[in-house]
Amino acid sequence: MVTNAEDVREVMDLAFDLYNQKNVEQFLECFAPDFSNFYIDNSLLIEGRIDADALRALYEGGMTPAIDQRHMGVRVFGDTALVTGYVAGSITGTDGEVLQGPWRFTAMLIKASGRWQIVHNHWSPLAP
Repeated sequence: MVTNAEDVREVMDLAFDLYNQKNVEQFLECFAPDFSNFYIDNSLLIEGRIDADALRALYEGGMTPAIDQRHMGVRVFGDTALVTGYVAGSITGTDGEVLQGPWRFTAMLIKASGRWQIVHNHWSPLAP
């Protein structure tokens, strides 16, 4: 029997894989429409649906993620899940600048209409 925690892990693993594969359409299916995010560039809170065209343009401009999650912990509270872990690897920007991990991350997912979706994500650098 598959547990909710296993389902949540599957969504998180899939999101990381699709991001690395530059599969914009399927990647966005992992996220709730009212998604919010604190990204690793220390920008302010980003709210709302991820812009597919903007993400596609980043990929076409040379952005290349090569990341993997590590030590993922999942805690499920009914139709809400809290995920914590670390991200290893790097993300090369369109300007060639390489953002190098590791980072720590926290994600919140909700279960709506029978499927888990990421509703919030927070990445921050992991100090040496």
